[in-house]
Amino acid sequence: KEPKLWSHGTVGFGEYAYKGKSCEGTWYTTGFAARKGNISINIISGVDNHKALLKKLGKHKTGVGCLYINSLKDIDTKVLEQIIKANAVIMAPKMVK
Repeated sequence: KEPKLWSHGTVGFGEYAYKGKSCEGTWYTTGFAARKGNISINIISGVDNHKALLKKLGKHKTGVGCLYINSLKDIDTKVLEQIIKANAVIMAPKMVK
């Protein structure tokens, strides 16, 4: 998917439709943002879906849907690529065509 600039300087790829109790819209399936202290990688399917790969990734921290790394030098970028591809597969049924 082509990159798109979303809010707060996040570059997102792919879009999916969501509907909550009080809101609905579209959002990216994977996003990247350079923050003051790290690089934030948004894994919308949730980082818990990728526990085995995260063990192989290298130095990182996680939130519910975010992966935080200080530098690409700290991680195995091939493992990161696998996580991003796995996220896309999980999100594919929800993606906006």
